[in-house]
Amino acid sequence: MEPRITPPPDFRYSGRTEATLGGEVELGVVGESFRQDTLWRLVGGRRAEPVRQPVVAVLAPEENEFDENAVVVLIDDQPVGYLSRANAARYRPGVEALEARIGTVALHAVILGGGEGPQGLGLLGVVLRHDPADFGL
Repeated sequence: MEPRITPPPDFRYSGRTEATLGGEVELGVVGESFRQDTLWRLVGGRRAEPVRQPVVAVLAPEENEFDENAVVVLIDDQPVGYLSRANAARYRPGVEALEARIGTVALHAVILGGGEGPQGLGLLGVVLRHDPADFGL
């Protein structure tokens, strides 16, 4: 089955012009707590209001000493996290196959979170939207 590709959205921080894969199934990202400065920069700076910023994220296999199946998540060419170890093992073959067929593997995503709480500003996270069938799942 061919992946469903949608025209590139007009998102402010996508930095991308290639086609973006469609789908509505959520896929979480891990490690964003180490990339808070990057995420806040991508949404226009720190603020007390909650964040919900649509973006385009790219999945790319990464050589990584901690996880042989690592899949990095990039927004505007900047790493913002990874697929979890379990999801990386499941998705990496599909990411590699898609890269070979269509080039960059871009997905719709949302940067969300933040907001002011008793402990200060909340953390930002990233949620990807995809169709698992595009990855052979």
